[in-house]
Amino acid sequence: SLAKTKRHPTLENEVIIGAGARVLGPITLGKGAHVGANAVVVKDVRSGSTVVGIPAREVADSSQDSFTAYGMSSEFSDPLQQELERLKRHIESMEQRLKPNEGSGSGI
Repeated sequence: SLAKTKRHPTLENEVIIGAGARVLGPITLGKGAHVGANAVVVKDVRSGSTVVGIPAREVADSSQDSFTAYGMSSEFSDPLQQELERLKRHIESMEQRLKPNEGSGSGI
């Protein structure tokens, strides 16, 4: 259509949209709204609520703190960070093993 009408969604502050989600049409996602991965949103979403599914339906509001962005929470640690910590401990261990040999002139 060539008509000058709003065709795109409005996202207020602190909105999180999961991977693969579709937000279609001139709708509004209220402040702090959460859209689950692969959801298809075709109606306005209230501030602070969480929607999932096809079509998206509300499953929680701001009174429930059950949403974690991208499936991460403070209960789960980052695997990359775990590996870096392991490598750091290994390097420190190796440095401690080499320390007695530093002054011996062994040419290491």
